Amino acid sequence: MTNSGDIAFDLTDEELRVLGCLIEKEATTPAAYPLTLNSLRLACNQSTSRVPVVDYSDLDIEQALRTLRERGLTRNVHSTSNRAMKYRHVVPEALGLDVDEMAIIGVLILRGPQTIGELKSRTERIHAFADLAEVSASLEGLASADRPLVVELDRAAGQKESRWAQLLSGATEPVVASPPGAAAQPASDRVELFLQGARAIASAISSPEVADCWDQPSVLDDQLVSGLAGHLARGAVWAVGDYLDGDPPAGPPDVSSAAEYFVTLLGAVTDDDHRAIRERGAAVAALGHRELCRVLGDRITRLEDQLASLDADRLLTVAGGLVIRLDDYLATRIVEQVVHLDDLSRSVSDRSGNRSFTAPAAGEHLAIDVGIEMLLQQRGSVAAIRAIFRDGFAESSFPVL
Repeated sequence: MTNSGDIAFDLTDEELRVLGCLIEKEATTPAAYPLTLNSLRLACNQSTSRVPVVDYSDLDIEQALRTLRERGLTRNVHSTSNRAMKYRHVVPEALGLDVDEMAIIGVLILRGPQTIGELKSRTERIHAFADLAEVSASLEGLASADRPLVVELDRAAGQKESRWAQLLSGATEPVVASPPGAAAQPASDRVELFLQGARAIASAISSPEVADCWDQPSVLDDQLVSGLAGHLARGAVWAVGDYLDGDPPAGPPDVSSAAEYFVTLLGAVTDDDHRAIRERGAAVAALGHRELCRVLGDRITRLEDQLASLDADRLLTVAGGLVIRLDDYLATRIVEQVVHLDDLSRSVSDRSGNRSFTAPAAGEHLAIDVGIEMLLQQRGSVAAIRAIFRDGFAESSFPVL
């Protein structure tokens, strides 16, 4: 690391979040980097791998970008092929950081103080350290520079290991400290939302409406209501427990979000895969309505125990051999719950639009966010705007746009 020059180390929370996201996304989604304002806002406000979770507006991010550019930490990128302005960081040049140091600074900015072990695990998508000694050496280099960029914090009561914090904000003590014993970051909010959806599925499948329509066609092609119920039980609920069995795979993850997971699979799933999915649903349904309800209830109870204290960053190998973080995989299951509960509801209703079963409202909101992110990844911001406001609605609905 070279001297960091005259850059003032008093970045605001907004500036730190923007800078951290640019560092992260350059490494994890290089095809989408530099970032548009919209992509940067989504990155700043995402609910995973961020401490704290924020809700910044475009104006907040534009102001942060303006001052970061004045500080010499970011650049605007003009493109003749894309009218949208894009943004990139210039941290290596401005602060003289190597890729290993960049990975550490990025994680400390986005996730707050970390132990050496946490840093090794959480930097893998940006830079793979060989061992803890390499992480320690990089930290020592950052801490011993003419202008230190990190500091080792005193251990708090109940903590077995010391934590390291970034100093770009100018603070010698972090605003957000890790709680005692916080070597793991439980995915409590996502877990609870997933379990709420699982209970909604159990309630729907056990209803008289589903029992009465068990052997009737569903709204999905070549699938009975029973097969749809089996798919919901297996794919949207107990697959999580199946994938949690055994040791976690080695990182880094193959995908960094629920949207990227779906986009990756959509490009690879064949007709044979769809047929196999239907067959697995039918095989579960072959248990019979009453037995399926009993097994599903038992599975949910087991999942409540399994998920009670797991780290949000715990890795799973799931469909297609993809390695994904637990928190991101739970988001994909919540989307499945929302979509297929609606399918089940329409399959047993009078098909007039009334819904007998619904997922939790927060799950529906998450599914919408994931869908919009997928649209952005696949088609870009301009196409997404047109799909929503032009193709998705009659133009007369938006007479002033």
